[in-house]
Amino acid sequence: MPKTYWTIKEVAQQTGLSPQQLRKWEERYGVVRPQRLPNGYRGYSAADVARIQQMLQWIAAGMQVQEAARRVEESSEESIAIGVGDWRVWRQHFWEAGAMRQRRRVEEILENAINRFGIGLVITHIIRPGLAQVGEWWATSRWTPDQEQITSEACYRLLMNSWAAMAPIGPAPSALCVAPPGDRHSLPPLLLAVEARLLGWDAQILGASPAPGSILRTKAQWNPEWIAIVATTSKQDNPLLEPFMKDEAPQLQEHCQVFLGGLAAPKGIPHGIVALPTPNALLDRVGPAPAVLEASFRNTRVP
Repeated sequence: MPKTYWTIKEVAQQTGLSPQQLRKWEERYGVVRPQRLPNGYRGYSAADVARIQQMLQWIAAGMQVQEAARRVEESSEESIAIGVGDWRVWRQHFWEAGAMRQRRRVEEILENAINRFGIGLVITHIIRPGLAQVGEWWATSRWTPDQEQITSEACYRLLMNSWAAMAPIGPAPSALCVAPPGDRHSLPPLLLAVEARLLGWDAQILGASPAPGSILRTKAQWNPEWIAIVATTSKQDNPLLEPFMKDEAPQLQEHCQVFLGGLAAPKGIPHGIVALPTPNALLDRVGPAPAVLEASFRNTRVP
């Protein structure tokens, strides 16, 4: 069973904040509202951890603590109040800008949405469903390749900026999000890495179509706790997928949990690799990053 709640000490070690700072943010700003566990201790959910990480991201960008707390609270309230029709409006603007090949306009729409709602909600309600529809339009020739490319590139740039801005401020458990060799799509692993960083993982990525053997070499260098393989290019178009799954993927499992997903994920997978239907299924499975040594954060100073 995946873990549902984390103690204040675990959340402090994940975020670099002290327990005193977490209690202060809770009492003064109402950033999180942890549950009380049967033993009387605070229990923080994955959503609580994501809210704290979002606030830290805004503080790192130069925002005052009070303003960052207000922004997080407003984003939460708006996400509850916003209806499906409203998210459709955001996606419609996103699609219209892409259809008109206005890369900068696509970026502006996403930047405004991220400032209002935070990167996690934007991925869930705009980027993932928006790009899925774009892919369908491209596959049925309703969109041209350059329309799809411009829209995807705008998303990639914004996501890379968010991923870099959420680099852990101290030691954090590592993860690796990759496409298999021969897979030309780098957006799906990047999306997953951004969402994993919101949960405190030091999630690393490789570029599209990594060379055979490069994932194994990166694993040996980085020593991740888990690896997510996101296959988007089918084996008909990717002759490297089948040999990778047969020869390289089983070797990744040594001292590491390996997950497999994506539209082109093969059904026959090596024993021990966990096939997951959606990114949310993976994130629910791994949960917020486990605590690291508290001593690592003794010199961390966050208001």
